[in-house]
Amino acid sequence: MTTPVKRWKPASYDEPDITLTPDAELWAEAEWNAGLMMPVSYYAMMENSLRKYQGLSSEQHRDETSSLWKNFSEIAVSDDNAWDRTRYSHRDIRDSSSINRMIAFPYTKRHNSNWHVDQAAGLIFCSIGKARALGTSERRWVYPLSGTESNHSTVMSQRAQLHRNPAVRLVTERALTLANKRIDNINFIDFYSCFPVAVRIQAVELGLPLMGNYSLTGGMTFGGGPLNNYALQALVCVAEKLREHPKASAYVSSLSGMMTKYGASVWTGSAPSRPFRFADVSAEVASADPGVALLENAEGIALIVAYTINFGKDAQGEEMPQRAIVVCDIDARRAVAFSEEADVMQRMMQDARCMRSIVSRKSC
Repeated sequence: MTTPVKRWKPASYDEPDITLTPDAELWAEAEWNAGLMMPVSYYAMMENSLRKYQGLSSEQHRDETSSLWKNFSEIAVSDDNAWDRTRYSHRDIRDSSSINRMIAFPYTKRHNSNWHVDQAAGLIFCSIGKARALGTSERRWVYPLSGTESNHSTVMSQRAQLHRNPAVRLVTERALTLANKRIDNINFIDFYSCFPVAVRIQAVELGLPLMGNYSLTGGMTFGGGPLNNYALQALVCVAEKLREHPKASAYVSSLSGMMTKYGASVWTGSAPSRPFRFADVSAEVASADPGVALLENAEGIALIVAYTINFGKDAQGEEMPQRAIVVCDIDARRAVAFSEEADVMQRMMQDARCMRSIVSRKSC
């Protein structure tokens, strides 16, 4: 017996009242053509830019980023809600292996946000009047003091400095001002932590030590991700902390894209003397980072700004470097180029190649 097929027909409808479209793209076509497709490649590129800013060798830099993530893994060990509560050493994170493959230099799998998770979290927002009417104990209440965001988008290759992000500074400054707080008197901090450089750039912009423990959960690799789900996980953890320490305050950040858009909120466990305040600082961020012109089909002498090497499998299934990608300055403008020459990729993983001159034979 044949089952009849029901064919779907689109219903007629009027034009929507509101159409939401992005003001700008999260990546450029030149980046995509060069092989910057997955977020890990973008963030690895920013990581190598930050390495140059720090003046570290490849080995020193890999030790530092992996030690930061080791500290995050130790936080996850004591977090009952963390997805991966394994205690990793910095070499477990740093060194590639059959269970920890290199993905985009200098990042291995264990540097990445963990998206193979099964997690949920929830917060209930209501008025104080409603909370009292429901009979909830005030000892369980937490209070948002402020929230700020920037929706300005500058694609990574066009940013003046790939290891900086003015949105972090401007969003945070406004959130703290609205909450009448300073970053040095915030008791609990949870930075959005998709990759080590996201945490490290936030620390740079806020004038904090690069090796701080800026997570309450263990971060997105060990506490669990991905994407916007993690911010809610962090906020629930903040609520639990503030219930235990009602006089304390907390700062939570979130970001989207290739460290593109940024948001922050400040919280407390005690009833505040002022109402919640919100601000959008997109215009200020746009003024702080207008972007650098991006060339297509550029040739000539260029200065490397940042780079990464994408890894993949060869015909025998072995992990190997497949493509070096660089963002470079040429004639006061930017270009994105790549090379698939094995000796070039090997040298770039061993030497501090950022800010050296190259002859660009092919850009995208």
